[in-house]
Amino acid sequence: MPHKDPEARRQYLRDHEAAIAADPGKLATRRAQQRAAHKRRYAADPEKYRKKGRRYYALNSAAELARNALWRAANPDYFRHQNRRYLYDLEPEAYDALLATQQGHCVFCNKTKLVVDHDHETGRVRGLLCKNHNNMLRAFGDDEAGALRLLAYVRG
Repeated sequence: MPHKDPEARRQYLRDHEAAIAADPGKLATRRAQQRAAHKRRYAADPEKYRKKGRRYYALNSAAELARNALWRAANPDYFRHQNRRYLYDLEPEAYDALLATQQGHCVFCNKTKLVVDHDHETGRVRGLLCKNHNNMLRAFGDDEAGALRLLAYVRG
């Protein structure tokens, strides 16, 4: 690839893009071959690549941490959404609909910092509760009889 001459570089890139457009499968095959070759090199000497990764981290850890902090600040809900999707199979739109149904607060009180309440046996999402009420339900093990005993105790 011509690196020095800007016009030659532009022409090379135009030709390369035209070749990809003419046969897109060729690029995918080439990438698959490159991935396979990388796996073979890694399998032959994994410690070499571990050292390389440790060296990179030692040299760039502060910059990487700063970059990650900027990304997290720009995407504050990403991990919350991913966590709900993974644990409860709850998409952000479904969570927002549930939050709107409950008018943004716990079913039992008016707290607005909520966690997802779900049935531990079936995995079905029941609603959104504050942390205290969710822990109270968990203490009873989702047992209706235990909740009734608590109600009888509170009533005196």
